[in-house]
Amino acid sequence: MILTWTNSSNVNYISGQNTTQYIIQPSTINSYSASVTLNIHIKSPVNKDRTISKSFWIGKPQITSQNPLAYYSSGIYNSVCNSQTYLTNMSISGASNATWNRIAASPINTSWYQTGNNVSFYFWSVNQTQVFRISSSNTCGTTSYDFGFKSISCGPDPCNPVYTIAPNPASDQSTVIINIPAPCDQTLMQSSSFNGYVAIYDNQGTLKKKENYKTYGNIDLDLSGLKNGVHHIEIYDGKTIQKKSILIQR
Repeated sequence: MILTWTNSSNVNYISGQNTTQYIIQPSTINSYSASVTLNIHIKSPVNKDRTISKSFWIGKPQITSQNPLAYYSSGIYNSVCNSQTYLTNMSISGASNATWNRIAASPINTSWYQTGNNVSFYFWSVNQTQVFRISSSNTCGTTSYDFGFKSISCGPDPCNPVYTIAPNPASDQSTVIINIPAPCDQTLMQSSSFNGYVAIYDNQGTLKKKENYKTYGNIDLDLSGLKNGVHHIEIYDGKTIQKKSILIQR
């Protein structure tokens, strides 16, 4: 029986060419995939060859983004579209899995979750940020990287609330009713990071009443003391101004 060993070019042969124990060493300090192949030649009773190949990983795990991503450092963020769910596409070599942790976020109630070796998250407003750390380990150690993401406007904001006034016409009371499209509704209803207001003007443009508010939700309108006729409602929700009209009748 003749044993013949060969190895991939990224490892160096040390000893054991004609024995059952073949010794090699890494050719560099980097992490990479390598392989060895053993050819067994049997002369008796008939000439017969058998080949066995073994691939293995040298060094710590390697984490590669399939989409170009900048590492987070000193406020460097990757831009993602506001109001769209984003899913990273990561490849892990030298380990079976990876773990994501969120290390920073503004605001802190932005959503995220891990799917396999990837992280998925959602921004509902422009300029929101999140920073994540991905880590993967094997017996040689741990590899980890930080990635930051920041939301930008990629067109009309699908999370903009739509307001209606009811009842309309009204006498002394009415309500500004808010409608927030899903999945923005849950996160926006919890937000308290803006200063909004509802202002009521008469038909000549004179401000008659104004009420400030800090959270999303339906707003009761006190119409007492206002004259009959058309009045104009201005609603500011921290991002945009919407204008409505109401007819007061008694």
